[in-house]
Amino acid sequence: MADVKRSCFVCGGQSDNRKFCSDDCKWIVRKRMKCVECGGSTGWSHTDKRAVAPRCTKCRDKTKKPVHIRKDGKPMGSGPQTFTCCRCGQDWQRAAARGQVPKWCPSCRHMAEFERRRAREKGAFVEDVNRAKVFAADGYRCHLCGDMTDKTKRAPHPLAPTIDHVVPLSVGGKHEPTNCRTAHSRCNSVKNNRGGGEQMLLLAV
Repeated sequence: MADVKRSCFVCGGQSDNRKFCSDDCKWIVRKRMKCVECGGSTGWSHTDKRAVAPRCTKCRDKTKKPVHIRKDGKPMGSGPQTFTCCRCGQDWQRAAARGQVPKWCPSCRHMAEFERRRAREKGAFVEDVNRAKVFAADGYRCHLCGDMTDKTKRAPHPLAPTIDHVVPLSVGGKHEPTNCRTAHSRCNSVKNNRGGGEQMLLLAV
């Protein structure tokens, strides 16, 4: 069956079974909507039910959200970005998802969430504690026994540095930097939830 040919409604030329032979002829009859800001054409016909944008493309681009710029001058989300873990203080790289800034590195995330959840259950959470800053402020010296901790070890090694709450969370202490000190893993375990003058008794243990 041969293709049906029709005459253009405007110029009389042949069209492929359409009322208009081209968009130029179509827009002569179907006037485009005017932009409410600049008065230019929006590209939408007055009779088009999809015409939901009363502004042209240029006016819409002016009101788009600005691109967030990273510290290194690159747009947010363009390749790996360096973040600082607020628990261990180490720098690590990851692509920021939708401009979000992660708080913890992968190795600290689960333990940091556990610490926050534990503190919240006791109504003691105030803010995140940067372990590296606490250890550096104490010079990696245990505040319970006075001996140096081994910064190369990790808990549960007895000499590993850990965070000890001076006033235990179970007796009203807060999870905040001012209530945190450096302690050996073994000293922290022996102290348990005791505080105050009882810390001095550990020196004789």
